[in-house]
Amino acid sequence: MEWLFALFALIGISMSGSYSIKDKKKMDSENLNLWPKKWGNNIPTADHIKAVELAVKTFPKVPEKLLFAFEKRETNCTDVKGGANGGNSKLYHDSYMRYKDSFIPGSKITWGKMFPKLTDWRPYSAWQLNPYHLVPNYVSAGAPISEMLNPYKAAMAAANLLNDLYIKHGSWFVVILKYNNNSQQYRKEVMGFYADLGGKLSELGVPNV
Repeated sequence: MEWLFALFALIGISMSGSYSIKDKKKMDSENLNLWPKKWGNNIPTADHIKAVELAVKTFPKVPEKLLFAFEKRETNCTDVKGGANGGNSKLYHDSYMRYKDSFIPGSKITWGKMFPKLTDWRPYSAWQLNPYHLVPNYVSAGAPISEMLNPYKAAMAAANLLNDLYIKHGSWFVVILKYNNNSQQYRKEVMGFYADLGGKLSELGVPNV
């Protein structure tokens, strides 16, 4: 966590306080030099940094560098809707058909009512979370789909998911694999971004390092 405190201290932003639009613009520009040069201009924004800081306070087991590594790998640190996987992926298609008539936990709205189009059943946010990771814990059932691009809600949901996976598997090395359908290449890339940030792979439980 020390590097994150140093980042905020360097640019004069309080970890516990809010910041103005002017502060935010200053933070977005001045923190450019605090990230790996190989990342170029594709770095977390002021909102993403604050969102991750709040998320790891809620889920302290989750390494903040790992959250940044995931968003770098998923979307190059941008808030986006993923591809319309529901329309072209059997996995998403089958998932949508399985859940569309079920009620969203804690609400009287079905998944199909919130997502009336199959193509809306896709990943959202910098962390490319699926709807059932964001709703209902962080996005209200029936809320505009754009709400799932809120970095604060998305970072919290991503940390929650990672925390749950860690409780289940007991190893970040395994968690990274499970986050994206058991892809070895994906895990390699996430670990690379984690290392870019000064993270030690041994902290993730990577064998033989």
